[in-house]
Amino acid sequence: MQSPLMPPADLIEQPQPEVSDSAPRFCSRCGSPRDSAELECSHCASGAVTTESQLKEQFRLDMGSLRSSLFLYFALLGVSAAAMIWYKAAGRLPSAMSEFVTSAAFSVPVVAWCLFALKPILQLLKARFHAGWLLAAVSLSLATYLLATGAVNLLVWLGVEKLEYLSVLSDDGFGFGWAVLLICVQPAIFEELAFRGIIQGSLERFLGAREALIVSALMFGILHLSILSLPHLLVMGLVLGWLRLKTGSLLPGMALHFSHNFLVIVDEQVGGFWLW
Repeated sequence: MQSPLMPPADLIEQPQPEVSDSAPRFCSRCGSPRDSAELECSHCASGAVTTESQLKEQFRLDMGSLRSSLFLYFALLGVSAAAMIWYKAAGRLPSAMSEFVTSAAFSVPVVAWCLFALKPILQLLKARFHAGWLLAAVSLSLATYLLATGAVNLLVWLGVEKLEYLSVLSDDGFGFGWAVLLICVQPAIFEELAFRGIIQGSLERFLGAREALIVSALMFGILHLSILSLPHLLVMGLVLGWLRLKTGSLLPGMALHFSHNFLVIVDEQVGGFWLW
């Protein structure tokens, strides 16, 4: 029997277990470590939490982007292959009209895919960068031109026939201005949109920036369907992809691409800058 002088047992303060201040605390929603003094988990408050459904949706979108870019690449590769087969079957060099048709057939899919991926393309075109990168791009075009010209002249020395770009157009009455449009402006815009804009961007989501740069450069070289030209085209693709990574913009790469091709046709126009 309890003594009348003793308080009831349920009123006696029971000793509480000690909680170590060093014990880790975690958010019940996201599982992230949190400070006990915080009223709300900082990760949850910042919106950094990604649910499983969000991850699945993002993966689905990334896979769709990758498939779309691969479809674009094989469409462009098909255009190059069809043009080459046509020239071989006809048994003659390309004509000006065939070059215009091939250029249009290349440009139309790129425009369609850019409209499909308009937002990321606009971001790459609007991105701000230091103006010095444009000067650097034009300077780099001299190095890529020297590399390409050296490679082509080596192939000519080994007995490979050299393709004259200007003669294809001039034989059909098209002047130098048309050559600039067809050989310099069109590739600088549409090849950069396709490879450094759509393809490299989609590959980055799965491979990482460096690996995507290498793979897209290799795809760029293969597109031209010339095994002998693949080494210097690969270097060209690597330089263009590097510019895109460093600046976050497509414009320096477009400037380099234009300048490189312009040097090539000017070299042909004047009969060669260099004595090799």
